Amino acid sequence: MGNLKTESPIAQGLEASDWLTPKDVQLELRIGAKLCYRLLRSGAVPSIRIGNLYRIPRAQLEEALLAQPDLGNKA
Repeated sequence: MGNLKTESPIAQGLEASDWLTPKDVQLELRIGAKLCYRLLRSGAVPSIRIGNLYRIPRAQLEEALLAQPDLGNKA
């Protein structure tokens, strides 16, 4: 059994500074905690879950924003 970080195709080649926490995503998108976690659970924002922790690759968040410009405006 290997390390989740090395097994995930999303995670390959990323440095520690390339990962965001849900709090970072909230600040970037100017949204609340409930909406942030709803977006993470639905898959609208690609993430990796390690136990109870979510980690979001910065590049994946930027791609999601380009694909869905109104991502932070969902109710």
